[in-house]
Amino acid sequence: MLHGLFHFETKAWRTIPALIIHPGRLTRDYIEGKRTRFVSPLALYLFLLFLMFFIFSLNSAGLGGFEVKEDSKPMSAEQKASIQKEIAELRQKEKQLKADSEGAKELKKDIIELEKSLATVPASQAKATAKQINEKQEKDQSAAEGLKDLAIELEKSTEKNTPPWLTSRLRHASDNPELVIYKMKSGASKFALLLPPLALPFLWLMFVFRKKFVMFDHAVFSLYSLCFMVCLMIVCSLLSAINLSGLAITLLICVPPAHMYAQVKGTYQLTHIETIWRVILLIVVAVISIGVYVLSLLAASM
Repeated sequence: MLHGLFHFETKAWRTIPALIIHPGRLTRDYIEGKRTRFVSPLALYLFLLFLMFFIFSLNSAGLGGFEVKEDSKPMSAEQKASIQKEIAELRQKEKQLKADSEGAKELKKDIIELEKSLATVPASQAKATAKQINEKQEKDQSAAEGLKDLAIELEKSTEKNTPPWLTSRLRHASDNPELVIYKMKSGASKFALLLPPLALPFLWLMFVFRKKFVMFDHAVFSLYSLCFMVCLMIVCSLLSAINLSGLAITLLICVPPAHMYAQVKGTYQLTHIETIWRVILLIVVAVISIGVYVLSLLAASM
C-alpha cells in the first residue's frame, strides 16, 4: 500500500538515516542526479505528513492505542459517581451549543465514550478516559475563548475601513469559535502543502548572485529540510505523550538550527561564515512561513 500510494519502499531506510546524519550530502547527491538509492523528497514529505498527523491524532486521544497494562479491579461507587458527574457536565455544555454544530457533535462522541467506559471498562481505564476527555475539553474551551477574543478585537480595531466579507468572517469566528477550531484541525494537513513553496523565493534571494543554483536545487533543499522537521515533530509528540515535554521542547529549540547548518553547508558547499548568516536568515524565513501557514489556515476556517 505504501509503495502504491507514495512509492515508499526500502529506499526509505537509506534516506531517513542520511537525512538525519548527513542532510547536506543527501541533498547534494539528489540534486546531482544520484537518486536511485533515495526516496524523492516530495514522496517522503507526503508520507511523513500523513504519519505526523496520524501520530498527532493518537496523541490527542491520549495514545490509548499504546496502553498495555490495565487494572482489572471493578469500578468503585465513588469512581462511578465521578464518571456520571463528568457526563452530566458534558450534557450541560452540549445544551449550550447548537444541536447541529461541530462542537455539539464532538461533545456527543465524548459522552458516548464515557457511557461505554462506565458500563464495560475497568476502573483505572475509565478514570483515565474521563481525565483525558476533561483535559481535551479544557484545551478546546481555552483555544475557543482565545480565538473568540482575538476575532472581537480584530473586528473592533478594523471596524471603520473593513471590507464586508472580512467583517462577516470575524463575526462568524466570534460567534462560532468551536467550529473554527474544528475546521483548523481538519485543514491543518492540507495547508501543510503550502510550506515548501513559501520558502522558495527566500532561498532564491539568498543565492541570487550564485547562478549555478537554480530553483530545483532550492526545492529539493526545502522539501528535505521539511521532512526532517516533520520527523522531529513526530519524535517530540511521542516524547510529550510519555511525559517528557521538557526534552521535547529542548529538541525543538536546539536541533533545527544545527540541522539547518549541516544541510546548508553541505548542499551549497559554503564556508562557515557564509553558512552561519544564511542559517540565521533561514530561521527568520521559517518563522515567517509558519506565520503565513497559520494565518492562511485561520482565514480558510472562518
